[in-house]
Amino acid sequence: MTEELSGSGGGILDFETFESSISIIYDAVGQPDQLAWAYQPAKVTLRGLSHTNLRDLSISLIHREPNREDTVWDLASCGTDLSGDGAALVLSGNYQFIAPTDPNQQTFLENKTICQVAEAGGIGGVLVPSGRYRPEVSLTSQMTRRQLGGEWILQIIDTGNGATGALAGWDLELVTFPFDQDCNGDGEPDICTNDDAQFGTGDCNGNGISDQCEIANDPTLDCNLNARLDVCEDLGFFDDCDEDDVIDICQIAADPSLDSNNNFILDACEDLGDDCEIRQYESLARVNSGPGANFVDLSMVASTLFIESEEDTDGSGGDNSEVHPGSLITGGVEVTVAGLEHENLNEIALRLTHTAPNGLSVTVPLIAIGCSGQGFLGDTGDIIFRDLGPQKTICDQATTPGPIPAGDYLPESSLFGFFGMPVAGEWALELYDIGNGATGSIDSWDISFSFSPPDNDFNGVPDICEP
Repeated sequence: MTEELSGSGGGILDFETFESSISIIYDAVGQPDQLAWAYQPAKVTLRGLSHTNLRDLSISLIHREPNREDTVWDLASCGTDLSGDGAALVLSGNYQFIAPTDPNQQTFLENKTICQVAEAGGIGGVLVPSGRYRPEVSLTSQMTRRQLGGEWILQIIDTGNGATGALAGWDLELVTFPFDQDCNGDGEPDICTNDDAQFGTGDCNGNGISDQCEIANDPTLDCNLNARLDVCEDLGFFDDCDEDDVIDICQIAADPSLDSNNNFILDACEDLGDDCEIRQYESLARVNSGPGANFVDLSMVASTLFIESEEDTDGSGGDNSEVHPGSLITGGVEVTVAGLEHENLNEIALRLTHTAPNGLSVTVPLIAIGCSGQGFLGDTGDIIFRDLGPQKTICDQATTPGPIPAGDYLPESSLFGFFGMPVAGEWALELYDIGNGATGSIDSWDISFSFSPPDNDFNGVPDICEP
């Protein structure tokens, strides 16, 4: 027998513990036939989980019973294990932790923890893909003589500062059986064999070819990189917001223009009306560019622009461009630097720091200190830093002699670090020069990103759009 339970979601905030509890209370006297053993947890599904720094999170399933110590299953707790610069840290989607039993239904991710996939770089070194994962502690452990009743709790601890997130909800699926099928009270069903059980060999579409071989020969058959053929995916689990039977992230990978704000959600699914849709901030269009500045030997110089909150005085929701107090960045951050030049690239670094009104501060390096090679910055045109699309950093390009061409480049760290941060506050482009004698400067700089009005109840709809 399978028991399917659901819990509520909420906000994941700095230095706080989020808990969502599912209570199962039975009347042992009045309802003895409802008493049951929790034989094994089959699945824990986190729906609509978003956060920009997996390092900060510790995710656990807890069972709490009267007069007993809590039982804890560690689902994901990466911390300093994610030490590599290329680790994926952004969570955006549905994540499931399971106790697999049928090899024919297993995917590559089911044999990996979420921390292992994140350390390997996920998708593009940014996103930890939605999927089914192996928990840090097996869900089949600690299950001897465990009653179904009590509280089943999802706990998410955020130990960091500057990265926030949210959870839409969560589901728990348990294999159970009633007490009256356990005559000796050992916590095992009296009849627990299944002579008809058949396990397959990894050919989910039944075409006689190993799924692994099909994907190796044509990687496009596994667009979300979870080592399972797309035709065999459960579209009830993965996001398919436009209901076209294609996983959304696969559509975006094939055509990035379908996600113009780079938040891994199809633009077609974000049309909530003129007042509620995702908004775009462009400092150049608002005549709010950062001023020019010179690199100064053995110093750091900052070129600063400020974004102010704009009150909605008439309660109408504004003109769909206002930065309401509490508006949050939802993705698509791009930084454009005009007139960037310096004679000695290996002496400089470029970083972007955002300090919000509440004091939170996030810094993303755009150019690393000490680039090697014979390339140099010669004011060839605008240099644009963005996460999706470019294949090289400035330091990568510097290995080719000559001036660095104008165009799009990857930052040294992902600009998704600003995801979930307040829009308003101080934005500072920091120019570092650790050398002596070589000169350089910038003419100006601009920033653009998508943002959303505040959603203080974390239900996915901006507050100004709700009755």
